[in-house]
Amino acid sequence: RASALKGERKMKLTRINTVELRAAVEAATKKLVEAETILEPFVTTLTDRERPTIARAREGFPSAVRVFARALTEQRDICECVGCDPAAVVEDIDNAEALSVLDEKLCAIRQSVVDTRLVWTAEALVPSLAAYAVAKVRAKTDGKMRSIVEPLAETFATHRGRQKVAAPPSPVTPLR
Repeated sequence: RASALKGERKMKLTRINTVELRAAVEAATKKLVEAETILEPFVTTLTDRERPTIARAREGFPSAVRVFARALTEQRDICECVGCDPAAVVEDIDNAEALSVLDEKLCAIRQSVVDTRLVWTAEALVPSLAAYAVAKVRAKTDGKMRSIVEPLAETFATHRGRQKVAAPPSPVTPLR
């Protein structure tokens, strides 16, 4: 089989029992649903409209705001003027940081799933394209093969002359 990866890394073709994989996916999905249920009282899901309206903190904000919150405990007039509760600020930062371990683990799992789907799709694509190229030649003289190949033309078409090299997708990264 031809390599489905370009460049230095050669693809190690994987053969995985689909029944076993589906069972593992089902078990993992149940665990994720359980985790979702456990976290439900503590987490928020924003709408697509709400998400861009939420203020974003800069790198280093958690440690800076902790220092600031300690200082604000002695400046009650400032806190009262703007409705700032230093203890609530620190609690929010503690809560956000508590989720970071889970965020990192979920991102790692997601990246593994995305990468594995990409590899398996490439493993299917490369030999299929080779077989399709041969089938297209045969279809010129074989009507039965033509009836198989023609409906697949759009899906299997390659764009040799106008290929654009797409930027690789960015890996999934946890929020900071």
